[in-house]
Amino acid sequence: MGAVTHRATMAAAKRIAFLLLLYFAPAALHAETGGPDYWAVSGVKQSSGLAIHVKPSVKAPLAGKAPYDARGLRNLGCKEKASFSDWLKLHGAARRAAGRNRWCHIRYHGIEGWVRGRYLVEDSPAK
Repeated sequence: MGAVTHRATMAAAKRIAFLLLLYFAPAALHAETGGPDYWAVSGVKQSSGLAIHVKPSVKAPLAGKAPYDARGLRNLGCKEKASFSDWLKLHGAARRAAGRNRWCHIRYHGIEGWVRGRYLVEDSPAK
């Protein structure tokens, strides 16, 4: 009888752990992305638009483009040497330099890919 009780207890513990993981996973994912929920395109020439690459590299193929004035690009996380909170503490030239080296994973009108962080500013959801 003891072995049966132990197995039942272990099975219940595994179910609880799984439910806790499901409950807290969205918060953990949000914490990894950092920064705003949405971006707007800024500093891109009207004639060119913002290139969306399949990987975080200018040499990677394009997944698509966003217009020079696009808004509501969903932030899926950025790759950078400094965290978003560290970047917020920077000023002037140091912040611009950090931004030039940042790549952000975004979703825009069904296109998902990577864009240069230097062309993004904080935005709200598209309406």
